Amino acid sequence: MWLHSDALFEPDGDLADGERLTADGKTQLDAAFAPSLEHAASGVVMVEGYAQQGPPETRFLRSRARASLVRGYLIARFFLDPQTTGAMPLGADSPGSPGLMPWDGVAIAVILPKGTIPRNESSKKVGSSADSPKGGELAGRR
Repeated sequence: MWLHSDALFEPDGDLADGERLTADGKTQLDAAFAPSLEHAASGVVMVEGYAQQGPPETRFLRSRARASLVRGYLIARFFLDPQTTGAMPLGADSPGSPGLMPWDGVAIAVILPKGTIPRNESSKKVGSSADSPKGGELAGRR
């Protein structure tokens, strides 16, 4: 699930250079994550943050803040296990993004143990075990 920053975040006047989730951004996260919710309890949820503006250290800090904001929201909204819900700042590095273009926002992946999704259901999913670590499966596309 790839979600662009323009759809999720707005400047946070209380923090210099900070952002917060918008109401529309929360709605988009709900809609994007809901199809993977049935698999989230048996897997690992990883939120990747991306940012394109500024020098490398600014991009890293912004991507970390974005991933952390979305992680916190998903944990609170969907009662996810904080121990299996991670945030990964990736700065400007966005391989596999839509159109293979530099990404500015977040990507969310649900990584499942191999065999979690029945064969008939796994043929409907986007992504493959080759895209995930240790032969796992992705429930939904980043």
